[in-house]
Amino acid sequence: MIFGSKNKKLDPSRRFGSRDFRAKVRRAQHYRRPFIADRQGFFSRIFGSPKTSLRVWKFLLLASVVITFYYLVIAQYFLVTDITVLGYNQISEEQIKQTLTNASQSRTFLIPKNHLLLLSQGRVNKLITENIPLIREVSEAKRGWPNRLELTVLERQPGFLFQVKGRMFLVDEDGVVIKEAVEMENLPQVLDLDEEDVVVGEVLPNPKLVAFIISMDRAWTNRISSDIAQIEVPSKSSYEVHFRSTEGWVVFFDINRATMTQLGNLALILSRQIPPADRERLAYIDLRLETWVYYCFDNTPCSSAPQQNLEETNEKQQP
Repeated sequence: MIFGSKNKKLDPSRRFGSRDFRAKVRRAQHYRRPFIADRQGFFSRIFGSPKTSLRVWKFLLLASVVITFYYLVIAQYFLVTDITVLGYNQISEEQIKQTLTNASQSRTFLIPKNHLLLLSQGRVNKLITENIPLIREVSEAKRGWPNRLELTVLERQPGFLFQVKGRMFLVDEDGVVIKEAVEMENLPQVLDLDEEDVVVGEVLPNPKLVAFIISMDRAWTNRISSDIAQIEVPSKSSYEVHFRSTEGWVVFFDINRATMTQLGNLALILSRQIPPADRERLAYIDLRLETWVYYCFDNTPCSSAPQQNLEETNEKQQP
């Protein structure tokens, strides 16, 4: 029997428990096999060869361009035709619908302007307010798939009729000339003595003038017994207004001073300084100065009174 060391059976505890083996095991615990993606193989398995793959990508790109062009420029699928309008009173819903329909005749980058993609609230507001002056603002615009649009509009509020060279124009509370008035409306009439041309859509240059006229007209009947026959302005940018009564006399107002103060002074002058029997001879009352009020009769020298005292008396009489 040969008792060589090579023929001895190794003890498992010595074979797998050696220091060298345990070191190998520890190193193996942190081993990560790197993954190298076979990109060419991946696309090749889907599209075949690289040349075939390139052709497929070109085809898909061209198809997407054609489809996009068709639905943006040619097809009418997304052109807004289902329109709902809320908040209108002075205009008709058909006017707004017709405006949006007419927008299809013009284009932005080959796309019709009534395409759902283009009709944001800002674009709708600009499109409608430019074509329908009676609309002040489109306050809300909701788009619905595929061709639906719901609008909420705010209309302009009529202020007065502006008479220039025999023509009547409707002006709103913001001083915007809305339209030419064909029929007489239940509004105050303002005559432009300067007879400067007026264009629909323009804004009168003096916003204080518009606000003063409307405010004075609304408050007049509560303080003055005589009605307003006509309102006159020297020009569109004037800082004074002339109110002519049905009794024939005229009042000159300064638009930079408070409406109620001047109207109160007028009421005091009429009640204390000018008796009703003398009003037929009264020519005008001038309230444009802060300290004095002047009133003149026909063929009679003008009289004056300190307006400051009148204002103090007016304030004491108010509750």
